Amino acid sequence: MATLAGDGHWRRGNSRFARADATLYNARTAWALAEAGVRLGDHKFTGAAAHSLRAAAGLQAPNGWLPHCCLSDPDRPLLHTLAYAIGGLVEGGRVLGDPRLLRAAERTAGALMAAVRADGWMPGRYRSDWSPAVRWSCLTGQAQMANNWIRLAEITGDSQWLEPVPVVLQFVKRTQNRRSREPGVRGGIKGAWPVGGAYGAYEVLNWATKFFADALMRHEAIQTNGLGAASVISVLA
Repeated sequence: MATLAGDGHWRRGNSRFARADATLYNARTAWALAEAGVRLGDHKFTGAAAHSLRAAAGLQAPNGWLPHCCLSDPDRPLLHTLAYAIGGLVEGGRVLGDPRLLRAAERTAGALMAAVRADGWMPGRYRSDWSPAVRWSCLTGQAQMANNWIRLAEITGDSQWLEPVPVVLQFVKRTQNRRSREPGVRGGIKGAWPVGGAYGAYEVLNWATKFFADALMRHEAIQTNGLGAASVISVLA
């Protein structure tokens, strides 16, 4: 919290792998701060979280575009970091009871929903008009977005958010190696598809696999017991 700038953005103390002027994805950090504030009864934490999330939402373009939201290329941000920002706005809006944050999340999540191809593929980077900036997919971001859409459906009660989930998860499933004898490969999710794409190239990522598992559990809960059932899966994941 001490590194939060007066305008609500984090520019200090960021990863050395990230540009200091492109960290809007720290909305996810603000969500964690909001959760901590509520659970600890600390208004300083919830106040700082609200300030940061509202600052992020205030930069949003009418078409849902979020600027400064990438590790390296803010003009063509990764789906991974865009999904972090959406997740922060969704859950931060829920925790803080702020419908403005939820509406901001819906604008960006809706734009990405429209970008899902019929086979479930999504581009790994986007331009500000939401056109694809690359030909490879970011599997981490696709799994994250499946979670975000499910959470929006749960929080708003609007089942339309579930529409892209099955096809996106099916696309990610098709990239999964379930037969390798190597335990570090079998069942894991790669950074990109094709595997040489410029996010986690030629790597199996533990965080991609984690987000995929979260989405599978949430989706299965809904399929089995209805829309409210996925809430049993921890929202702190």
